[in-house]
Amino acid sequence: MKADFQGQISELLAKVAKQGELDQGVSVEDKQILLLALKSWGAFDHNYKYNEGLIASGYRGYAPPAGGLSAVPLPSGPLALSDILKSQLWRHFWNVAKCELQTTMFQPVGGMDMIGKAFARELGELIRYSAKVTEIWQNVGGVTVTYVDAKNPAQSQKVTADWCLCTIPLSILSQLPINVGAAMKAAIDAVPYTASVKVGLQFKRPFWEEDDAIYGGISYTDLPIREIGYPNTDYNKIGRGIPLGAYLFEGANSFESPPCRRMSAWRARSSLARLSILNTGRSSKTASRLAPGAIHAWL
Repeated sequence: MKADFQGQISELLAKVAKQGELDQGVSVEDKQILLLALKSWGAFDHNYKYNEGLIASGYRGYAPPAGGLSAVPLPSGPLALSDILKSQLWRHFWNVAKCELQTTMFQPVGGMDMIGKAFARELGELIRYSAKVTEIWQNVGGVTVTYVDAKNPAQSQKVTADWCLCTIPLSILSQLPINVGAAMKAAIDAVPYTASVKVGLQFKRPFWEEDDAIYGGISYTDLPIREIGYPNTDYNKIGRGIPLGAYLFEGANSFESPPCRRMSAWRARSSLARLSILNTGRSSKTASRLAPGAIHAWL
């Protein structure tokens, strides 16, 4: 209901902006920016309409049934604005927007991969490590996966099961012998992956907490670093702190762009100091804040 209310109110404002009613208060340039902002905020289609579709459903939810092995996302139909207004529920939408009721952000202590490590701990010997898949073959009776021990690849092995849940990235899966339909093979071969750069900066103290009262979450910026992520654990910890100093992907700041290539090539402490300045905006304090660090780029 909140998505429908926000989308339809945005559409009304977009109509006013497009009809010229805002010309006295909004410049031509600002109007174009406003329409783009409303299109994003209101989950519009390409005609600046809040309609039933996958864009709106990405905010309001999809039509049931959902899930399963062959799930297709089905768009759901928005509620009428009149019904939303009469419900009076809109009075309570903004409670969670108040500063004392913001949605809490949690992350596993030690990083997101601690979730995978917890599964590995429980599964124990069921996991076969260093198993490099070389072929996937299926028929009406099941699926056979051929693999080799990456540490000793001379002897190949096979395992057969009723189903295979494949999590191999498509850029790698496309290079393996697999017997799938022509449409599936074309889809596997066609999907591109976006490269990215993440930078972890280590500081001698968590100044974002001590100086700026920032506890967890993300700061967004139009600088090349794009965004800064703060630790969501160990608040008020004494000693060093490590924020996400940059996260570049897609668009003008993609891995293929000059800023991203330059940043992925930085190694020296002076380069880390430059990136630290982008994070803090206060070059005079950089030397006293920055601790040893490293920059790594990966797909």
